[in-house]
Amino acid sequence: MTDDFSPEELAASRMSADSVQRRLDSDIAVVEQLARRGARVDTAADSPTLVRQLKEQAGSIGFESPIQAATMSRNRIGEIPVDMLPGESEIADLHAAAARLTSQGDLVSDFSASDGVRTIVLHSMHEEAAKTYVTLEVELRAAEGTAWLESCGWPRGTVRSPVHTFAGTPTEYLTQAEADLRNGAPHRFGRAMLMLFGAAIASGAAPPADAGRATPIAELLAANRGSLDGYVSTAESYSLSSESGWYGACLYRSALETAFEHFLGSSAFTLVDMEEINDIDEELQDLSADPELLPLAAVPAGAPTHHWWWFPGTDR
Repeated sequence: MTDDFSPEELAASRMSADSVQRRLDSDIAVVEQLARRGARVDTAADSPTLVRQLKEQAGSIGFESPIQAATMSRNRIGEIPVDMLPGESEIADLHAAAARLTSQGDLVSDFSASDGVRTIVLHSMHEEAAKTYVTLEVELRAAEGTAWLESCGWPRGTVRSPVHTFAGTPTEYLTQAEADLRNGAPHRFGRAMLMLFGAAIASGAAPPADAGRATPIAELLAANRGSLDGYVSTAESYSLSSESGWYGACLYRSALETAFEHFLGSSAFTLVDMEEINDIDEELQDLSADPELLPLAAVPAGAPTHHWWWFPGTDR
């Protein structure tokens, strides 16, 4: 089969594979250094007792598999508020966030499977910036006397209220967005996009910014083109995650739509591959065909009605 590829293509493929393996080896080394071996718990205890045991050992609970820890950190770190990230590494930061969510979370569900495995889900609310609040979830699995992390980030199960609540003013959101865009760090870029969506919600039917405010933000978005490309790729990854990624796909798509509509305008076509946006929309269209998959309780209050992906049955 190698005859189908040129020597240059084969060399590039080997280099890519080597790079991925080196990254994986590095990630696993970080996981091992954290020494999160799991918590010893009484898996037969009642819910209050088991939750208390988990909270007491929150700092020692990790993922059972180092590869799972690395993958989860890569995929979910963007869901954690910037101010909750110590800035050590994605893996260390996600574990630190998971420990905090475990120690502060309220019990949402405690499910016992027929094989004796118990799944504990805890929720807690945290402030992001500019009077924006987010509900975060940590899911833990307990079996045979040991508890491990399963996931950490935005809720992916039972949702009874909006995941994000936007209570700031357009000015507060735009000020924070501009500061984050000037910073340029990937997590700050993600928060800047969230702030732009918040500004759109806070402004209602009116544009979130006048020309004097919109122009510098548009210029900063263009200057952060690499981060913008990464943001689109993350949105597509969420959309391809089907049931588990619907919220992230909708949120990212709304932030992108806000950036296109109110800040970038026609320049978006030179900055972003619109075929990727179309691919995201097609996936979201498929997801929206299942009303049970998109609980209205999770939709941010004030989400623009023309952001059809939030509202099952709405035409594109």
